[in-house]
Amino acid sequence: MCRKPAAKPRPRKRAAPSRAVPIEAPDALFHLSCVPLVNELMQQHTLAAATQHSVFLAAVAVAVGVLGTLTLRAAAHAQSRHASGPVGGGFNVLATAAASALQPCQALLPFGCGTYLLTLAASLAQIAAMRRPQAFAALCCGRSDVVFAMLKGATHVLQGTLNLLAIVLAAWWLIEFKNRALRWFATCILSDDCDENDASVFSFLHPLGSFLNLVIAVTVGGAALVAYGLDHKRCVFDCTARPYNSGDEVHLSFDGDAVVHGTVLQVEPLRTIMQSEDGGLVYVNNSDVARFAIKNMTQGRALAALKVSHPPAAEAAAELLE
Repeated sequence: MCRKPAAKPRPRKRAAPSRAVPIEAPDALFHLSCVPLVNELMQQHTLAAATQHSVFLAAVAVAVGVLGTLTLRAAAHAQSRHASGPVGGGFNVLATAAASALQPCQALLPFGCGTYLLTLAASLAQIAAMRRPQAFAALCCGRSDVVFAMLKGATHVLQGTLNLLAIVLAAWWLIEFKNRALRWFATCILSDDCDENDASVFSFLHPLGSFLNLVIAVTVGGAALVAYGLDHKRCVFDCTARPYNSGDEVHLSFDGDAVVHGTVLQVEPLRTIMQSEDGGLVYVNNSDVARFAIKNMTQGRALAALKVSHPPAAEAAAELLE
């Protein structure tokens, strides 16, 4: 009985090469920022999702700017037909507050929307730089660190400008409300029969208005200083918190769980670049280092060597390390 020759195995066809898709770098371990838009975009899983969300926010900002400007102009035109303030009767707090906000909102709304759009663009560029580090480095011609630091600083400045515009809007509204309230008060107590009484009223209201302006200025100035301090607190921590040097082997842990084990490659003013045990690069904000327990193996081995050779010198080194 003859056997049929075994069929030769067919060579497998090589699959067509797939298109190269740029790989998005994983999020850095510590990406919390003092800019709310950066944190909001970082919550998106991909750069495409962050871009779509940015387009949606930009469309909302443009719609608010256009519709808000038209509405405020119509309200100001309707208000110009009537008296600028209440002449008689009771003092309507809500109506006066709304009328006092017309001029500040009409003047500052375009600046606020424009600054918000610039902040959104800078935040999206910052996210793109973190998601696509290789493309960003090629775009910056090898100066990605400098460009990223400038981009981050510009984003902080724009966010501070938004905060400042909000403070100016509140101060302007308070001054307008105060002026309308004083005009209503003066209208109620002034009389056409007694000129001496009118002069005494004006002599009383003028210093009162100046005092209230001073109170508003001090309040707004204090709020601006607090906002500035909160905005730049992280930058101060970034420049001061450095519990290691370049070349040190460190272990970062949180609540007993290991976070990063690696070697410090470079300590920059705002962040630290480390190489983990698997060879990957980890970027850590210096301000976030204080949240973790840090074990510096290099300094520990140096201190152990000092204890073996020179015990008195080891105590001095321990004091310096503390």
